[in-house]
Amino acid sequence: MDTITSTATDIKASNAATMEAMTRSSQIWLSGFQEIARIMATMAQTQITASADMCKALGAVKTLPEAIEVHTANAHKCCSKAVDDLSTLATATLKLAERNLAQMPQHDQMTAR
Repeated sequence: MDTITSTATDIKASNAATMEAMTRSSQIWLSGFQEIARIMATMAQTQITASADMCKALGAVKTLPEAIEVHTANAHKCCSKAVDDLSTLATATLKLAERNLAQMPQHDQMTAR
């Protein structure tokens, strides 16, 4: 009977630790996704501003070579910005995964007790 009681107590403690770990993980993911959404919103706003600036610049050109030059410079700027944005998102995603995984060993230690 003591073995059954001991086993039930161990299972209860393990389930409680699992629920705590899941709660912490959910909180980490939520805050991380909020940060990623904020980054993406900033990127979208920057892109909208860049598009408006491009339209203004193209509206001010007087010759075809000038239009080609403006368009080429804008294309280069957009490609560079896209690479920077991708790097920023990859970094934010990696940090989110690292934060979430960092709390996992604590759960393993709790269940080993």
